[in-house]
Amino acid sequence: MLRLWPIAGVAAMVATFALPLMALMASGMQAVHRLSDVGPYAITIMLGSLLFPIFAALGLASSLRASGAGRFVRINAALVSIALLAVAGYALSIGWIGMRTWAL
Repeated sequence: MLRLWPIAGVAAMVATFALPLMALMASGMQAVHRLSDVGPYAITIMLGSLLFPIFAALGLASSLRASGAGRFVRINAALVSIALLAVAGYALSIGWIGMRTWAL
């Protein structure tokens, strides 16, 4: 699980920030409707924004408690998790944690 949490956190963060950018870069009203309607696209953005800070915290906790893993693996997991927590702090300050695109 030590390696899984940071990878899952990065994947959730990419979904959180890349999906809205992809929708805004697409032309037409269909892109706007993907964000403004409750659907798979908007739900993925919301879940990603809720899950990536959780995965980051779990990654940091597991890197501090893991005794069977090597030092490099623990340090790598801790650094990635700390970076994710820093991004989560910024995302929280601008209102992106729990982002509901359909409510904007």
